[in-house]
Amino acid sequence: MGQTATKPTVTKPTFRILNSAEAAQQLEVNNAYDNYDTACRQCRANRAAAQRIQPCAAPEGARSAIDAVVLPAWLADHLKGTEIKIAFFREGLPHTRAPDTVWLPAAMPDFQTTFIHELIHISQRLWPNQWTAAYKATWNMEPGSLPAALKGRLRLNPDTFTSKPFTWIAPSGARWTPALVFANPDAPRLKAVRLLFVNSGGGWQSAVPTEWMQTFRADDPSICEHPHEMAAYTLSVNSGGPLATYLSTNSR
Repeated sequence: MGQTATKPTVTKPTFRILNSAEAAQQLEVNNAYDNYDTACRQCRANRAAAQRIQPCAAPEGARSAIDAVVLPAWLADHLKGTEIKIAFFREGLPHTRAPDTVWLPAAMPDFQTTFIHELIHISQRLWPNQWTAAYKATWNMEPGSLPAALKGRLRLNPDTFTSKPFTWIAPSGARWTPALVFANPDAPRLKAVRLLFVNSGGGWQSAVPTEWMQTFRADDPSICEHPHEMAAYTLSVNSGGPLATYLSTNSR
């Protein structure tokens, strides 16, 4: 009898680079999944400030740059067997869209760090329960909510749009929920933002709570707005720490 061939074990994701026509079509697919573009159009401030995505062909060397990226073992495990679409656009901020698309500006320095950052966002999309558990175990954060009064002021982030806000329970027992808002909602600009901290009573302040700084040593609005961003920034530049340890020992 002949031997039955066994399929090799898939230990990493595959990356499919889209051409400009495919990327334009992928925008429609993305919005069908997450409604992000629709939400931006329905909010006056986000409609005015949102990036205008102009899909383009992949820059020269994109495939070799992607293939050269070394993933942390836990991230490779989270993404293994997944075909991740890579779409390029002319200029703007790198981001991800549901369910499995990474959007990158055609000119992008520090490719490896940024690419891993975006792949962490893909992992967060694929494994939301595991990430929620990780935030609770390592940072004492849990899903929360924001006051309705802030709705029209929030800068919508495609990487966190489908996730709830998260509330941090401080050592003192105080509860703080970060929110990223336009600095001037009447004349919004994508990068002109400020960070608010909402307390358990529904009020908010722009001053960073002392306990937050003592614990996280971070006050950059684009990092602190959500644990998805805190995690992506932290883990793309530092492979160690409690969160990385948790993810390595509690993989999918």
